[in-house]
Amino acid sequence: MAGVGVEQAGIAWYSTLNEQIPEDRLARVYIYTDLRSYLALPLAQFAAGPAVPLLGLRTTLYAAAALILLAPLAMVATPSIRALTPRTAETAARLRRSGARLSSTPTDHGLPGSRP
Repeated sequence: MAGVGVEQAGIAWYSTLNEQIPEDRLARVYIYTDLRSYLALPLAQFAAGPAVPLLGLRTTLYAAAALILLAPLAMVATPSIRALTPRTAETAARLRRSGARLSSTPTDHGLPGSRP
């Protein structure tokens, strides 16, 4: 289940990056995204080792599961994430055809060409 969740999140993340980030800045954003991801895994593995003797295996596993569940919930609870709308009419039309619900309120994401 975690693998399915990670893949779904990855697809949504990279699709959103390609849709929302200007093309001349996209490579830089990809680098920071990948760096964050590559650092998070070894840091979490490093922290799990000492956590097992301190908390016990079962508590450590439950804590890790709670983090896995709470991280996406915190993201979805962020108003600017929920208000994110497609930047192009083609993407908006494709999402509407798929049955996705879109916000009618434009948002300013601090990017050139975005509307306040």
